[in-house]
Parts: sequence; C-alpha cells; structure tokens
Amino acid sequence: MAIDYASNLATVVNSTDATVTIIPLGSIRSSTARPQPQVVRLSPFKTLTSTSDETLTIIGGGFVAGAAVRINEKPLVTTFVTSRKLTAVLPASQLAGPVRYVVDIQNPDGSVSNVNDFYVMASVSVGLAPRGVAIDRERNLAVVTNSGAAVNGSLGTVSIVDLNTFTQRYKITVGKSPQGVALSSLAGRAAVANTGDDTVSVINLDTGTLATTVSVAPSSTKSSGTSTTGTSQPRGPSRRLLSMRNRLFTLAYGAVLMVGVAGPAVAQDNGAQQPSARQHMHAPQSIDQKFAQLTKDLELTSEQQKQVRPLLQERHDKIQALLDKNPKASRQELAPEIHAISDETHRKIHALLADHQKELEKAMQHREHNGEEDRRSAPPAAASQEPSSSVS
Repeated sequence: MAIDYASNLATVVNSTDATVTIIPLGSIRSSTARPQPQVVRLSPFKTLTSTSDETLTIIGGGFVAGAAVRINEKPLVTTFVTSRKLTAVLPASQLAGPVRYVVDIQNPDGSVSNVNDFYVMASVSVGLAPRGVAIDRERNLAVVTNSGAAVNGSLGTVSIVDLNTFTQRYKITVGKSPQGVALSSLAGRAAVANTGDDTVSVINLDTGTLATTVSVAPSSTKSSGTSTTGTSQPRGPSRRLLSMRNRLFTLAYGAVLMVGVAGPAVAQDNGAQQPSARQHMHAPQSIDQKFAQLTKDLELTSEQQKQVRPLLQERHDKIQALLDKNPKASRQELAPEIHAISDETHRKIHALLADHQKELEKAMQHREHNGEEDRRSAPPAAASQEPSSSVS
C-alpha cells in the first residue's frame, strides 16, 4: 500500500486478481480556513557546494499559479508547472558553503506548506580509501581513518578535518589498514584500530601528532616450540586472533581512557580508586552535552527544557544502575536492556514535541543516519564513546 499525501489517496495492490484499489481517505483536515499546499518530495534534496545555480523540483499538491518556493522563508524565482509540480532556481550565492535549508511553499493567499530539508555539502579531500570517522564536538574536528596503503606501500593514514574551514588540518601516518576510530574530547586523544598489524595508534588531537602506539596482538608459538611475544601474524588459523580483531574498537576506546586519566592517577594517593571505563561512558557532562544539542536542534521551549532534562537524567541513572548491577557483563550482552531504556526516553521526549519540532526531529535523524549506521555496526564500547545527537 502507498499513500499520496497531497491528494489523500491510498493505493492498495491486490496480487491475487492483478488489480489495484484506490481508496479516498477523506477530506484533509486543517487548522486553517483554507487548504494548505503539501510538499511530498524535493529533487534533488542535497547537493555539493557550487559556483553554479541549482534547479529544484518540488512535487506535492495544492499548488496554484503564483506560488513561491522558499528557503528559510525567503522566496526563490519559481515556475508554476502544475498543481502538483513547481520548479525553482537556487542561486549560486546560496551554495557557497555547507548549510541546511528549510524549504516550503507559499501560495498567493498566504497559506504555507509543510517543510522539507535541503542540504548543501562540502567535499574535503583526505587520504586513500577513507573508512571510519569520529567527531570531536568540543574542537569541531572530524577524525577520518584512511585504510589505503599510502606510506611505504603498507601503512595507512589518519586525516584530521577542521569543520570550521572544511579543510584537512593534519595527516598522520599510523599502522596498517586503519579502520575504526574512537575519541575522547576530554582527554584530547583519538584511538585508531589498525587491523593490518593489530595495533592501536593514539593521536594527540591538539597537535595532530602520534602520541603512542599500543600493540594488541596475541602471542603465538613457532613450530620449533620457541615462544614469540607480540607477533601480529600467528601461524595457522587462530580464533584468538579473529576475536582480537573484532575487539579492536573496545581496546581503542580503552586506550583513550588510559591516556586521558593516567596523568591525574599518578598524582593521587595509591589507595584511591580511579573511575572505571564504564563510569566514564555515562559521565554527567555527556548529559549536559546531549541536552544542549536537543535544545538547539529541536528548538525546545523553556517549559520543554524543564521536562526533557530530567528525562535524560533518568535515562542516565537507569543505564548506570544496569551497568553497576552487572559489572561483569559486556555492553553487547546488555544492549537489549539499554536500547529499551533509550527507546522509552525517546517516546517520552517525542510526546512533548509540537508538530514543527517533530519535523526538526526527522531532519536531525536524517542528518545523522550514516553516522548512526556506523555506530550500530561497531562493537558496543566504541558506540558508547559519545552520546548520539538524535533523540534516540
């Protein structure tokens, strides 16, 4: 079944008799005295920065002659094609840098449509075969792993991209086949998992230099019986080696924590107990960061802020209690319960949003779709390094 939201018709496919059924869903209800135009699709909905104009095609319904396509409530030069189609010219001056525009339609009678997002993206050249990425929101940097062998025919690189200027600020040589990356803004370090030689490269984000390299390779035994410690290529098939490679993300995040807290630990009394990695994963600061991000992206009112902040604190407390109750369980084992807690929080926050905020929520989730997919495919410890900006 498919629904045409502009005409409010449902089309149902009947496979047994090779027909389709068209079902009118009734009059479109509106809080206004007159019907409002409806935007169903933008084409394209994204583009790269450019010095040339871009033509937008808007598909929907309820358009009339004289309707104007608007970006951020500023009208564009618009051509009326039919009541279901408009075209508009987005001038090159609006495409000079990365930006998100809100697109809507305004008919001559003043009625305004729903909104859709249009993205202008910047392309930044990095190294060969970019693979993983992590964002340092405090420094406004993107750390990108380049898995292609660019140095000495075998070593990979990491690019640090400045998100203010959209340029590559540093390129650092690391180990073989760098894949995943995790970072700590507090420690100012990024840890890169090199699957080609079973090492973790720890990078100083402030200087763009390699701070240290940690070997995470298992030991292996040569055929002669002599034990060799630290080799990255054990002879013969090794389940232990495969398991170690799957855990590189976990070890990478642990390396960041070790580097970040090692200094303060030395200065304290030897009997003092240091915070564990599990405690760091849900620090109060992360709640404040998430709250600030939601307040900005969803345009939360002061009343909504009073309700959302306790919900985030409640989510944090429940997850922390779950971790404390199961100190020996991995995050992967606890994932179903953690997801259930997060889903409950998401439903409560979603229920507080007005209609236009729900549109902003959809746009926010769309912006982070690729990054969210990366986090879901990573082992749990890496995924927990930074709270997601989306409500979920």
